[in-house]
Amino acid sequence: MSQMFRNLSICSKLRWLLAVPVATAALLALAGVAGGLAERGRADQERHMAAVAGRAGTAVHELQEERVRAAAWVAAAEGGRGGAELRARRRQVDRALAAYRAGLAGLGRTGDPALDRAIGVATEGLERLATVRAEADRRLVTPARTVADHDLMVRAL
Repeated sequence: MSQMFRNLSICSKLRWLLAVPVATAALLALAGVAGGLAERGRADQERHMAAVAGRAGTAVHELQEERVRAAAWVAAAEGGRGGAELRARRRQVDRALAAYRAGLAGLGRTGDPALDRAIGVATEGLERLATVRAEADRRLVTPARTVADHDLMVRAL
């Protein structure tokens, strides 16, 4: 091999000597670009998770407001006031929950098993909302039970 290297022209020898550092630099640049793309993907997912967390916070607030109005409705005598206010608050809750669910739909698996389980628990807890509302509307539960049912959903979020 050394005899073959001695027979090469100076230009050819320089090409061989420069090929190794140039190839190394190209590989390092490619690795840097790939790492940057991976970081960007993680940052996008974290930004999306933060947006979903914000929507969950809004949903919690709206559910807490509904809780107060539902308990007052259940406590009121037949034909008592507050029905229109409760219905308006429920519309706000429904909008907040729709935004939260839309955010979850775009999130997919987070890669964190504990977070994925918490999202599942929240989703399951919110499935009771229609039942909780129907029981309150018919005054089949006490105000304390209405508050407790809403609190379960709030804690799940």
